[in-house]
Amino acid sequence: MITRSVLVGVLVAGSMAVTMTAAGARTEGRATIDVTGTWRFKTNSPNFCFPSCVYYFKLVQEGAAIRGTDGTHPILGSLNGNEAVFTTYTGISEDNITIDARVGPQSQRMVGAIENQIEPPAPIAGVRVSTGS
Repeated sequence: MITRSVLVGVLVAGSMAVTMTAAGARTEGRATIDVTGTWRFKTNSPNFCFPSCVYYFKLVQEGAAIRGTDGTHPILGSLNGNEAVFTTYTGISEDNITIDARVGPQSQRMVGAIENQIEPPAPIAGVRVSTGS
Protein backbone atom coordinates (compact mmCIF):
# COMPACT_ATOMS: atom_id res chain seq x y z
CA MET A 1 0.00 0.00 0.00
CA ILE A 2 1.34 3.40 -0.98
CA THR A 3 0.82 6.25 1.47
CA ARG A 4 0.31 9.62 -0.15
CA SER A 5 1.22 12.82 1.61
CA VAL A 6 0.23 16.41 1.05
CA LEU A 7 2.79 19.16 1.43
CA VAL A 8 1.42 22.15 3.33
CA GLY A 9 3.41 25.38 3.55
CA VAL A 10 2.79 28.45 5.68
CA LEU A 11 4.60 31.75 5.26
CA VAL A 12 5.24 33.32 8.66
CA ALA A 13 7.10 36.64 8.97
CA GLY A 14 9.36 35.98 6.02
CA SER A 15 10.13 32.34 6.83
CA MET A 16 8.42 29.26 5.55
CA ALA A 17 7.26 26.41 7.74
CA VAL A 18 6.51 23.12 5.98
CA THR A 19 4.54 20.21 7.42
CA MET A 20 3.46 16.88 5.99
CA THR A 21 -0.05 15.45 6.45
CA ALA A 22 -1.55 12.26 5.11
CA ALA A 23 -3.69 12.75 2.02
CA GLY A 24 -7.33 13.06 2.93
CA ALA A 25 -6.56 14.06 6.52
CA ARG A 26 -8.63 16.88 7.91
CA THR A 27 -6.75 20.10 8.45
CA GLU A 28 -7.68 23.21 10.37
CA GLY A 29 -9.12 26.09 8.42
CA ARG A 30 -11.75 24.14 6.51
CA ALA A 31 -15.02 25.92 5.88
CA THR A 32 -17.52 26.05 8.71
CA ILE A 33 -20.92 24.63 7.84
CA ASP A 34 -23.86 26.95 8.39
CA VAL A 35 -27.30 25.98 7.04
CA THR A 36 -29.06 29.17 8.17
CA GLY A 37 -31.22 30.51 5.35
CA THR A 38 -34.04 29.58 3.02
CA TRP A 39 -33.64 26.30 1.16
CA ARG A 40 -35.47 24.91 -1.88
CA PHE A 41 -35.57 21.11 -2.00
CA LYS A 42 -36.79 19.02 -4.94
CA THR A 43 -37.61 15.33 -5.23
CA ASN A 44 -38.81 13.35 -8.22
CA SER A 45 -40.53 10.72 -6.07
CA PRO A 46 -44.31 10.68 -6.63
CA ASN A 47 -44.65 9.54 -3.00
CA PHE A 48 -43.48 12.97 -1.82
CA CYS A 49 -44.99 15.23 -4.50
CA PHE A 50 -47.94 16.56 -2.54
CA PRO A 51 -49.03 19.10 -3.54
CA SER A 52 -45.70 19.72 -5.28
CA CYS A 53 -42.30 18.03 -5.65
CA VAL A 54 -40.67 21.23 -4.32
CA TYR A 55 -40.31 22.09 -0.63
CA TYR A 56 -39.15 25.35 0.93
CA PHE A 57 -37.61 25.38 4.39
CA LYS A 58 -36.41 28.34 6.44
CA LEU A 59 -33.64 27.00 8.69
CA VAL A 60 -31.69 28.55 11.54
CA GLN A 61 -28.57 26.83 12.83
CA GLU A 62 -27.55 27.42 16.45
CA GLY A 63 -24.41 25.42 17.13
CA ALA A 64 -25.32 21.83 16.23
CA ALA A 65 -29.08 22.46 16.54
CA ILE A 66 -31.35 23.27 13.59
CA ARG A 67 -34.78 24.84 13.94
CA GLY A 68 -37.06 26.47 11.44
CA THR A 69 -40.32 26.24 9.55
CA ASP A 70 -41.75 25.07 6.25
CA GLY A 71 -44.04 28.11 6.34
CA THR A 72 -46.68 26.30 8.39
CA HIS A 73 -45.06 23.64 10.58
CA PRO A 74 -42.06 23.80 12.92
CA ILE A 75 -38.79 22.08 12.02
CA LEU A 76 -36.32 20.62 14.50
CA GLY A 77 -33.06 18.88 13.73
CA SER A 78 -29.33 18.71 14.18
CA LEU A 79 -26.04 18.95 12.35
CA ASN A 80 -23.26 16.41 12.86
CA GLY A 81 -20.18 17.12 10.76
CA ASN A 82 -21.60 17.80 7.32
CA GLU A 83 -24.77 15.74 7.87
CA ALA A 84 -27.97 17.68 8.50
CA VAL A 85 -31.05 15.80 9.74
CA PHE A 86 -34.29 17.68 10.32
CA THR A 87 -37.99 16.89 10.64
CA THR A 88 -41.16 18.92 10.05
CA TYR A 89 -43.71 18.43 12.82
CA THR A 90 -47.21 18.58 11.36
CA GLY A 91 -49.11 17.32 14.40
CA ILE A 92 -49.85 14.02 12.61
CA SER A 93 -46.83 11.74 12.91
CA GLU A 94 -47.52 9.96 9.59
CA ASP A 95 -47.34 13.34 7.83
CA ASN A 96 -44.04 14.41 9.39
CA ILE A 97 -41.21 14.36 6.88
CA THR A 98 -37.55 13.90 7.70
CA ILE A 99 -34.65 14.96 5.51
CA ASP A 100 -31.22 13.43 6.04
CA ALA A 101 -28.71 15.19 3.79
CA ARG A 102 -25.03 15.93 3.33
CA VAL A 103 -24.20 19.63 3.23
CA GLY A 104 -21.94 20.56 0.31
CA PRO A 105 -19.07 23.03 -0.05
CA GLN A 106 -19.76 26.60 1.11
CA SER A 107 -23.04 25.30 2.63
CA GLN A 108 -24.90 26.04 -0.62
CA ARG A 109 -26.29 22.57 -1.46
CA MET A 110 -27.65 19.51 0.31
CA VAL A 111 -28.19 16.05 -1.15
CA GLY A 112 -29.82 13.16 0.64
CA ALA A 113 -33.10 11.42 1.33
CA ILE A 114 -36.64 12.38 2.32
CA GLU A 115 -38.86 9.97 4.24
CA ASN A 116 -41.88 9.64 6.48
CA GLN A 117 -43.42 6.79 8.49
CA ILE A 118 -45.36 5.44 5.51
CA GLU A 119 -43.21 5.74 2.37
CA PRO A 120 -39.67 4.43 1.85
CA PRO A 121 -36.88 7.02 1.58
CA ALA A 122 -36.54 8.85 -1.73
CA PRO A 123 -33.72 11.04 -3.12
CA ILE A 124 -33.92 14.79 -2.57
CA ALA A 125 -31.62 17.71 -3.38
CA GLY A 126 -31.61 21.20 -1.93
CA VAL A 127 -30.16 24.57 -2.88
CA ARG A 128 -29.85 27.57 -0.57
CA VAL A 129 -31.89 30.40 -2.12
CA SER A 130 -31.09 33.01 0.53
CA THR A 131 -28.93 33.39 3.61
CA GLY A 132 -29.85 34.72 7.02
CA SER A 133 -32.68 33.91 9.37
